[in-house]
Amino acid sequence: ANIPLDNLTIPADLEGNINKYRVETVKNSIMKSYDPSICIPVVCPEESPSGLDLKNVNEKKFVVVQKIHTVTAFKELDQMGHFTTLISHRNRTVPCYVVNISSAGLIHYGNQRANNI
Repeated sequence: ANIPLDNLTIPADLEGNINKYRVETVKNSIMKSYDPSICIPVVCPEESPSGLDLKNVNEKKFVVVQKIHTVTAFKELDQMGHFTTLISHRNRTVPCYVVNISSAGLIHYGNQRANNI
């Protein structure tokens, strides 16, 4: 689903996992040579996933399960005015994989396992 950048948040209990150096590295890499196919975050609905309608994502909030550094870099690039210049982001949306979970434990598990799941 193409989700508006403003509708993506990092869960408060994962914000401590964000490494500012890594975010800077991601931002520099994006600005140097951007490949959108490797920057697709995994997200889940902020509220209960029952009745999730992916055709109407503009009114829903999502939390980031994987790629928290990439989404943080996107938000910082957006503040600098560079995000909409990137391929596939001119409408300030981010292509995302949406998982139908809302459990904090599963969100942590997904984040810790990163690309191993």
